[in-house]
Amino acid sequence: MKCPKCGCENDSGYAFCKECGEPLEVKNTKTSSENKLSDNIQENTNTNDLGDKFSKKEFSKKKGLLLGVGIIIIVALIAIGINSLGLGGIEPGNEALINVHQSQSNNSDGTISYYLDAVLTNAPKEANTYYVKATWYNASGNVLMAFSDDLKYDTIEDDNTMDIFLYKSHSPVNISNCVIEITNNQGELVTSTDYKWINE
Repeated sequence: MKCPKCGCENDSGYAFCKECGEPLEVKNTKTSSENKLSDNIQENTNTNDLGDKFSKKEFSKKKGLLLGVGIIIIVALIAIGINSLGLGGIEPGNEALINVHQSQSNNSDGTISYYLDAVLTNAPKEANTYYVKATWYNASGNVLMAFSDDLKYDTIEDDNTMDIFLYKSHSPVNISNCVIEITNNQGELVTSTDYKWINE
């Protein structure tokens, strides 16, 4: 290769002139096939990188979805466990009548006094007055008798329970069940229960 500055002939492998040190133009000695192979390698590398990015992105999405589902299941199981252990408490509006007890006695006039004793739990104290209604039914669903009464605020105990005592005198009847309904002073239903009557 001839030096463009001093005209000295240099071997093709020289990068600088052996006489004057002038930089020589080095031709790319790679063949077209070598260049093509290099380009293919680079292209494959870029494609693999892109594929890796997509794979990582998809894996990240799946991982996030599985994590979300897992959290929902855990929360549901905890809620079920709390309810089964009775740790959740009773929210106002979800009161229950418990320990319903019935009895009856014969009167001298031939009637029978039908008694009901029940306990209202978790009675919210913000309601000044409660109303209770008991309705007795026969097996055909017909009303046999009914009784209503006011339950005053001062009957609510410190533990938010209320004892309810009801009775109705009536000619002898074959009772199937008795529905007890509790409403507040706004006329809203607080709770109710359908008690299966046991005839004595």
